Amino acid sequence: MSAFSPLPVQAPQPTTPLPKPSPKPPAGPSPATEAAAAAATNNALAGAHVAAEGEHCYFKFQNNGHTGHADCFCHLAGNWGCSKSGCACQQGCGVVWRNSISVTFPNLKKASGCAAGAETALLTIPKSYLSNLRAVQQKCGESIVPLLTALLMDGYQSYQDKVAKGPVQQCVHSPAHVTVPWLHLHSFCPHGSVDGMPLSPPQSNSVAYCERMHEPNEAAALAQRIAAWASHQ
Repeated sequence: MSAFSPLPVQAPQPTTPLPKPSPKPPAGPSPATEAAAAAATNNALAGAHVAAEGEHCYFKFQNNGHTGHADCFCHLAGNWGCSKSGCACQQGCGVVWRNSISVTFPNLKKASGCAAGAETALLTIPKSYLSNLRAVQQKCGESIVPLLTALLMDGYQSYQDKVAKGPVQQCVHSPAHVTVPWLHLHSFCPHGSVDGMPLSPPQSNSVAYCERMHEPNEAAALAQRIAAWASHQ
C-alpha cells in the first residue's frame, strides 16, 4: 500500500483592492425647482409675497385698455403685472409708504372741511390686483375681512404718521361707483369730505361706506361691517 503524499500548500497571494467608485457630483436643481426659484425672485423684486397667480389672494394686473388709471395704481403697488414698464402716474411714484400687503400714498384730491394742515387725504390699496369689493368677494371669499382689516389698519396708521393724529374717516366705494378699478380705501380727517363722501346716511347708501375709526383695534369689526354692506351691493 503506497503512502499518500499531500500536495504542497501554497501561501495565499495578496489581492489588489478594487478602486472605490468616485462620488457622483450632486444633482443640479430640477427644471421645476429652477422655475420656482426664478418666480420667487421675480415676485420679491416686484414686492409680491406669493409665487403663484391667485395664491394667498394675489393677482397680477393685466391692462386690457379699459382700466382707467389702474396702471398708475399698479406701479404704486409694485404689482408684478407692470414690473417691466415705467411709472404711469402723473404725480410720479416716489411718495408711497409700503406695508405688508398694501401701500398707502397721498390722494391727488384734498379733503375739504379739515383743520389747517390736515387737508391731505390718503389712499390705501392692496398690492394684489383686485378691482373692487365684488372682485374680492369672488376671488378671495372669506379672506375679504382680513384683507379689509389690513387696509383699514394701514390707512389709519399712515394717517397718524403722515398727516395728523386722531380719528380718521375711512371710506370705500361700492363696485358700481369706483373711479379707478383697483380697490382703494380713502382715509381723511374725521369731519371732512372727499369725492362727496361721506354720504348720508354714511353706512346705508349704495355709493360708499364710511365710518370714523378711532383706534387700530377697531379695524377688524369695521372690516366685517364693510364686508356685510358690500354683499348687498
